[in-house]
Amino acid sequence: MDDVTASTKNTLTTGYMVGDLIPIAYMNSNTGALTAPSYTYLQIPKATFSSQCSDNSFAQFTKSTPYSSCNRQVYDLSAGCSTILNATIMFSKTYVASISKTTTQIPSNYVQINPRTVTSDKLGTLNYIPPSTFNVDANGNKICSNAITRVAYVITYDKGITAVQVDLWLTTVNFTSTTSSQQMFVPQWTSITFAYQSTALLDKGVVRNNSGNPGYNRGSPVIAGALTTVTAFENSLGVSQQSAIMQPIGGFNVYQGDCNGMSPVTVTFDQDLVSSCQLSLSLDDLRTICSKNDITILRQVDNYFNSFARFGNANLTNSNDWVTVQEDGGPFSTWDESTYTCNSLSGGSQYEIIIAQQGSTTNGQWKIAGVKRSRIAKKWRFNVGTSTLIGASTNNNSTTQKFWPEWRIRFVHLQSQSTSKSIYPIPNLLPSLPKDVFYPFELLSSGSTIPTPTSTIVLLIIIATVTPYVMY
Repeated sequence: MDDVTASTKNTLTTGYMVGDLIPIAYMNSNTGALTAPSYTYLQIPKATFSSQCSDNSFAQFTKSTPYSSCNRQVYDLSAGCSTILNATIMFSKTYVASISKTTTQIPSNYVQINPRTVTSDKLGTLNYIPPSTFNVDANGNKICSNAITRVAYVITYDKGITAVQVDLWLTTVNFTSTTSSQQMFVPQWTSITFAYQSTALLDKGVVRNNSGNPGYNRGSPVIAGALTTVTAFENSLGVSQQSAIMQPIGGFNVYQGDCNGMSPVTVTFDQDLVSSCQLSLSLDDLRTICSKNDITILRQVDNYFNSFARFGNANLTNSNDWVTVQEDGGPFSTWDESTYTCNSLSGGSQYEIIIAQQGSTTNGQWKIAGVKRSRIAKKWRFNVGTSTLIGASTNNNSTTQKFWPEWRIRFVHLQSQSTSKSIYPIPNLLPSLPKDVFYPFELLSSGSTIPTPTSTIVLLIIIATVTPYVMY
């Protein structure tokens, strides 16, 4: 009886309680009706002991979680490419319940999941969700393009959920013909961030990075993000917008390992870093990159980290707490068709983070004073074997070569200007005469054959001055 009473008291019919699971539904393309899936709630896949993805883990209201990784087991790449790896199937017609206690019979109680950013390793940044495509190349390798590799939910809420956005990263999955097993594992990352609506994403309800109070602690993550303008509220009175910093959980990070972003490395304060990742490109891919002088993953990092926190406890909505990245003009790439070489390609980014101490010399607080970003010129050449038919369209995309974009992070110490202690001479309290007060008498004394003491002359002058003349 006590359990029933407690359950009744904690039940809300007009909103969510902290920790509630979030119901989802799919729209039927033919009828427009909403249907709840068998698992009912919004999933956040987590890794089991064998690192495989378990779909028995669900999002909880207001419980923001950082990226978690797991390996998605796929027995048939052709089938997986059209279902579990297909972003169009997973997100284009997916809805989330705006209140916790509702039914699919009331569609107005659901909000659709909308893509905020979509990034493909082949197509670059998109404003739509492309379908995954499956094909088999000339060598018998199975390829799934635009497969889901990384998902980041941003859920805005008030009493209930008001909006759901998702950032998607899509990649190419290859299954070589030499593999004896028919199953494979595709790494996937998932995160979820809850944002309180009245502060437009950013002051309440969001997991906030903190790397010091106020100054940075050495070895703590460097806090960075992208300046964006978001809607605080929209009603009959109008629209209120606010500028704030959108930042990833974990701070400023770059790529390592494979360039699909599965293994980001965090940049920590006052610790230099050099990192690179492996990018597989065909000859046509390299030509395209060289003509645009643009590598997608480098641009992703640059666009996502254009503002750095001055102090370790920077306010997300106070622009004065953030430093804007200053960028040099990069090199200009040129393509040499005779050697299949891209010269002066912007193949890396170097960050110079200027740091200094502020405040008392006995308790100085470390801050970021400025950030400069410059491009690293690279020479990438596609090596084609003598037995390969150069320029043949069948070989341009079936043969790939590995290249390594690079990031260099360097911290530059700005010398602090501490105050110096000045010691001044003790002032003379007795009156002093100018050095040349006896100038005429010194001349007379120097011209006489009989030396006359200067003190005698001074005494006579004083006596003559102070003794009155009396006439008898």
